[in-house]
Amino acid sequence: MQEDPRVDAAVPLALGDAFQGFRYVATGPAYFAAFPWRRKTFSLSEGRFFHDDAPDRPTYEALLGSEAARRTGLRIGDRFYEGEEMAEYPLTVVGTLRPTRSADDRAIFFSLASFWGMNEIARRMPIKPLTAVLVRAKRMSDLPSLHRELNVSTETQSVLPSAVLLTIFNLLGVAEEALAAILAVVAIVVVLYVFVSMYGATLTRRREIATMRALGARRGTILRIVLAESATLATAGGVAGLAGGHVVAWVGASVLAARGVQVANPPVFSALEPVVLGSVILLGILAGMLPAVLAYRTEVEENLAPLS
Repeated sequence: MQEDPRVDAAVPLALGDAFQGFRYVATGPAYFAAFPWRRKTFSLSEGRFFHDDAPDRPTYEALLGSEAARRTGLRIGDRFYEGEEMAEYPLTVVGTLRPTRSADDRAIFFSLASFWGMNEIARRMPIKPLTAVLVRAKRMSDLPSLHRELNVSTETQSVLPSAVLLTIFNLLGVAEEALAAILAVVAIVVVLYVFVSMYGATLTRRREIATMRALGARRGTILRIVLAESATLATAGGVAGLAGGHVVAWVGASVLAARGVQVANPPVFSALEPVVLGSVILLGILAGMLPAVLAYRTEVEENLAPLS
C-alpha cells in the first residue's frame, strides 16, 4: 500500500488483547505523525514514544493514552500484563500521551514487533498478520479505484468511514425527528396544563380579585398580575427543565465514560438555550391570557356577596 502511487499514507494496525479493559493497539510511528492534513496532534505528557522494533527483536515498550494511564495507575517504568499466559511477555511503560479527546486516550500502544512476539501464532508465521491498514489517498478521485480493487480481492475488505458515518447520522436523524415530535406533544400538554391551572386558580380567587378591585386595583393591574404569575410559572419550569436536562446529560456522560465509551462533547450550555427559555415563557404567557381576561372581567358586586 505504501508503494502505491495513489496512496499518501498507509498506517498498519494490529489489535488484540486488553489490559483492565483498555485495548492494545500495535502500530508504527506513522500513527502519531503530524501530517499536514491532520487536525489531531499527539504529544507526550511524560516519557517517550516506543521504539519501532525490528520484527525479530521486540522490546515490549508501551505508550499509554491519558485515560488509560489515569484509570490503571501505571507510571513510567511499570511492567504489566493481562492473564498468566502473558506473564512471559510483560509490557513496560515508557511514555504517556496528553489528552486528545478521542478513543486514543483509552488505548495502550506498542510496536508491531511486540505484538507479534506476544502472539503465539504470529511468531510462527513468516508473513506477519495485521488487523487493518489506515489508508489516505493523495487525491479524492483515487478513492473509488482503491476501494474497488481492495474489495475485489478475496484477501482484503475495504471500508470508507465517511460512508459508514453517513449511514449512522441518517439513523440518528430519524431518532431526532421522533424525539422532536414527542417534545412537540409534551409542549402542547404543558401549555394546556398551565392554562387549566391558571383558569382554575382564577375561578377560585374571584372573591380575592373582587376585594382587590374594591380596594382600588385597576382592571389592567389584575390582568398584569395573572400574566406575571403565568410567566413566573413558565420561567421556573423552563429553568428547572434546562438545569435538569444538563444534570441528566452529565450523569449519562459519566456513566458511559465509566463503561468505556469516549464522550467527545461533554454537556455544555448552548447559545440556543436562552431562545428556548424565552419561547417557554412566551407560551406560558399565552396560556395565561384567557384566565387573565377572565380575571380582568371579574365584577366586584357579584363576587363580594357573602359566601353563605
